[in-house]
Amino acid sequence: PGDLSATELTPSPASRLPRDRVSRELLRGLQRTEVIEFESDEQAIACYRSPEYQDAIRHRQGASRAYIVIVEGMA
Repeated sequence: PGDLSATELTPSPASRLPRDRVSRELLRGLQRTEVIEFESDEQAIACYRSPEYQDAIRHRQGASRAYIVIVEGMA
């Protein structure tokens, strides 16, 4: 879709799974940082592997860098 950015495409897969978005002030680091809390590693991986997110990745590639990390025990 020519008028949609990768940012507009990415919320859909994660919105289907139970999770909390954790918002923090960015002091130093990448221009945009997202921290999303999932109930399990399996749910996070399912979101990443979903067809919708994989499609969004194809739109994002070449325009940005992304680091996807699963961290346990942040709550």
